[in-house]
Amino acid sequence: MSETGGDANDPSEEVLTLRRQVLRQKAARKQAESILEQKSYELYQVNQTLQESIARLDQHVADRTAALTAARDRSEEGARQLERVNERFARVAEASGAGIWEINLQTKEIYCSPKLARIFGYSVAETTYRLKNYHLFKGAGSEEVNKQFGRINISSTPVDLECQIVVGDGSSHWFKLNALMHKDNNGKPLRLTGAFFDINETVKNRLLVEHMATHDTLTKVANRALFNENLERAIKESKESNELFCVAIADLNSFKEINDNYGHVAGDQLLRHVADSMQSAVGNTGTVARLGGDEFAVILRDTKNAENVRKICEKIVAQCTKPILHDDAEINIHISLGVSTYPTDGRNIFNLTRHADLAMYHGKKAGNNESSCCFFSSEIDAKDRAAREIKVDIRRAIERQDFILHYQPKYNILTNRVEGVEALIRWPREDGSFTPPDEFIPHAEESGLINELSAWIIDEGCRQAAEWHRQGLAIPIALNMSPVQFANGDLPYIFQAALRHHSLPGEMIGIEITENCFIEDENLGQTNNQLKILNELGIEISIDDFGTGYSSLSYLHQLPIQVIKIDRSFIAQLFVSAEGTAIVDAIIKLSHALGKTLVAEGVETKEQLAWLREKKCESAQGYYFSPALSPVKILELVQQNK
Repeated sequence: MSETGGDANDPSEEVLTLRRQVLRQKAARKQAESILEQKSYELYQVNQTLQESIARLDQHVADRTAALTAARDRSEEGARQLERVNERFARVAEASGAGIWEINLQTKEIYCSPKLARIFGYSVAETTYRLKNYHLFKGAGSEEVNKQFGRINISSTPVDLECQIVVGDGSSHWFKLNALMHKDNNGKPLRLTGAFFDINETVKNRLLVEHMATHDTLTKVANRALFNENLERAIKESKESNELFCVAIADLNSFKEINDNYGHVAGDQLLRHVADSMQSAVGNTGTVARLGGDEFAVILRDTKNAENVRKICEKIVAQCTKPILHDDAEINIHISLGVSTYPTDGRNIFNLTRHADLAMYHGKKAGNNESSCCFFSSEIDAKDRAAREIKVDIRRAIERQDFILHYQPKYNILTNRVEGVEALIRWPREDGSFTPPDEFIPHAEESGLINELSAWIIDEGCRQAAEWHRQGLAIPIALNMSPVQFANGDLPYIFQAALRHHSLPGEMIGIEITENCFIEDENLGQTNNQLKILNELGIEISIDDFGTGYSSLSYLHQLPIQVIKIDRSFIAQLFVSAEGTAIVDAIIKLSHALGKTLVAEGVETKEQLAWLREKKCESAQGYYFSPALSPVKILELVQQNK
């Protein structure tokens, strides 16, 4: 074989071919491995990304699961807490005596608690029905509640009112109603919730005290305070309408003799008879009042003419003078009636009552204590001028110092010791008797001489207390002050000067004022200021004849009063009537609740004293202990009482 032609079957060529194929295969494999390596790396990255996403998803699921579990736990705990709160609220509501209710204003659904149903005396269903339809409330109560609920819907002001509810046994009870409106954030009403509280006993006691303040305990007719209030209203309304009305003052002739001959029980029976007769004769045309003792007053309205007034007055006299039976004894009474007319006989309370009073006394004198009915006239007015001479006598008696003071001892009920005295003025007559205070004090007040007379009383009372004090006897003296004394505003300075002059501590002097002191001073400003100054001097303030005048809880709260004196007319009713006893008991409880000391006036029996001691009344005075005595007799009594 030639060197250039070569042999086709030369093995070296075949080897080369194989080598080239091997190289190509290696290159292809290497390329494939490179591609595979690249794809594997991409797949690894995808896998890593997927694993991270799965891990994040697992963590999110775990976090969410934990959050939901915590939320569920909180919800369950909240539910348990809410249940405990509801249970606690139910126990508190049950213990408080409140009856709970709620009205869903969206669904009109009403909820009433079982407690509410029990205090109303109905089933829950019946209570719900009655509340929904306002069938619970008595009289105009439903209208007032509806009005209040309408107001709360507009202003959201809570409802707080007292109302009468007809309970299950058919009777009416007083309840306090509280209600509150709940609204959403947009101001849309959602729910009305509230409660009823049983205040029946509280209201009954309050109404008893209020009634006592405006009505006479014995006769149940109006007292002087209510009479003056109604008379003031009649004057105001008549000024606007130009209508006439009349005022009648009545007095029972020889009433003292009836008391003396037949006893106070018969006298009380007679007073009730007169009050009932007057009320029957007057009807709805006016007001009947007992001014005190055996003095009554009537306001006659819608009288039309003088003849009609005369007929009514004659009817009053005729019915009042019908005899009554007491212990099989027939008791006859005569009554004197005096009448004045608005506006011809007066345009204010004072003139109308004064002129009616003058007419009454004129008729009594003219009729020789027989029954009479007399209308005020100019002739009577002229005769009254002559009566004013007594004012001259009073002035003369003051100048000559004819007046004297006697002292009625006041006893501590627990120790049975004299703890002070009440000074009572006496005007000696030539025959050795005394002119009763009610015969000259009114004239002194009317004329202004009461200022000079009271100045003398203050000085004499301080002088006597200082004399006893120097003798080592601590005997506080209570001095009665007229309402007129507070008009000038200088009463505290009169006391201050007298205390300084006699070197007497203020604690040895007290003053007694009646509720009439508050009638003229409507806002209590002047009276209150003077009483505070007197208190600062150490002087004790007492309300005398409590319950017979212008009694008011607001006065007891506002004024610096330390002592309440229960009027003798109430003490006389102990064991006579259950209501009379209840009133005295109410006064004692009221005084103790207000932190006031009590003095019972007119104690005449050991049974009265024992009852008062049991009720923890602190002090008493009256004929059971002693009448009013001269200073010498008081000194002897105190020394014996040591």
